[in-house]
Amino acid sequence: MPPLSILEIHEKSFEINVRNFNSVLDKVPDLPVVLISLNGCMREGKSYVHSYFIRYLKHQGASDWFESVLADDEMFSWRSGSTRETVGINIWSEPFITKQKDREVAIVLLDCQGLFDPNTTYSQNAAIYAFSSLLSSVMIYNVKTKIEEDLLQKILLFSNYTDSIASRDPDHQDTKPYFMFLLRDFEFLEEFDYGFHNKNERPKRDLDNPGNYFDKIFTDTKEIHDKNRAVREAIQQSYKDIGMFLMPHPGMKFIRESRRNPPEEDFQELLKDLVVHVMSHLVTKRIGAEEVTGKSLKTNVKLWADLCKNSNFPVAETVAEMTTRLQNDQASTMAIETFKMKYTQLLNSDQSGVSDEEFRKTFTPLLEDTLETYKSSRSLGDEDMVADYVSKLMEKCKLYFEEHCLVLNGANRKIKEQKLSQEEELKKLEQARIDAENSFKKWQNAVRVVEVVSNLLVKGLDTVVEVKRSHDTQKARRAYGLLN
Repeated sequence: MPPLSILEIHEKSFEINVRNFNSVLDKVPDLPVVLISLNGCMREGKSYVHSYFIRYLKHQGASDWFESVLADDEMFSWRSGSTRETVGINIWSEPFITKQKDREVAIVLLDCQGLFDPNTTYSQNAAIYAFSSLLSSVMIYNVKTKIEEDLLQKILLFSNYTDSIASRDPDHQDTKPYFMFLLRDFEFLEEFDYGFHNKNERPKRDLDNPGNYFDKIFTDTKEIHDKNRAVREAIQQSYKDIGMFLMPHPGMKFIRESRRNPPEEDFQELLKDLVVHVMSHLVTKRIGAEEVTGKSLKTNVKLWADLCKNSNFPVAETVAEMTTRLQNDQASTMAIETFKMKYTQLLNSDQSGVSDEEFRKTFTPLLEDTLETYKSSRSLGDEDMVADYVSKLMEKCKLYFEEHCLVLNGANRKIKEQKLSQEEELKKLEQARIDAENSFKKWQNAVRVVEVVSNLLVKGLDTVVEVKRSHDTQKARRAYGLLN
């Protein structure tokens, strides 16, 4: 029962062997499927560890499973040395049917080519990782000694690449696996005990106060740089859950002649614990909320195979390429936000509300300032990249100006026109009030004149009457004097 190749790596392409994959899935069409993959750098013992999963499953966890002997054709090929053994991704040709609580599930084992060997390009490494992640429900990543920052950055890049491939499917749903770091030759035994660590548990055996290595890497991040903290947060969002299993060095005799010398006893005990832990915490493959069976998984395998055939997947970025792209993205984002801020200030000033022709004169100088802001905020990338970002930035600025700024300027112009119209009406009303007030004052003055003239006439008449009366009196007196 030799393993079968399911991902073949060519110089400029990848190919999923659907026939080989389906030949395994067809044996368990109606059972939920657990797919366990082992990944990591080349020549670090992945296939050897897989052989113990096979031992356990062949013997269904019987008491003597660990000591059982397998023939070469009963396990994935493995050997010591510096030359790679596995190429692409291999699947064990027989699924193992086992109990999970009160039901049967099928376990399928995937053995992955070691990453970062001299004969494999960065894009090929990314593809091996991505397809392993897409296919797996449990993804074990083999690491030596400790988890370092560059490893986390690579895993994040590969995880993002996986998402970009999966999202090419218009009906894409969550395919995230459970992720476990398998740390071989672990260094910090004075702080952390061998065995399983995650956010909820840690081993409690020999050390007086053993720490939790998961917390050390993913939780206790207050003192690390914000960017490195963001890497950890993004990795945790890329997987259903994350655990770690710490193991000792297998011993120099085993390293020199692994076919003749078994690993040291403490390594064997921890290897046994690892296999039992994984088999006791099986995670079935889900796509979205649906738990897939052998039959339903075939649909997704064909879809991913078609992506390979059509080369309809993105190019993987190196750390340097991603850093360059991110720096230019940030510089471009800062520039366009500066452009928007300046137009917000302008639209809230007296310069707004003018004619469109007049307002368009503000665009060129502000665009030039924006492009200068972008160029001064970046230092990475060649001339072609800069030209591409400048072109896109100009398009974004023009679109924002046409669809946002001109519209608001027009609205402000209408407000100004309405305000001017209202001011004119107010001026007219004020003038009418003044005119009415002046007319009233003139009328009041005329009335006063009439009153004065009337008073004068009355006084004059009274005087005339008085004079006449006096005259009549004197005349009467004279007449009376004559009579006497």
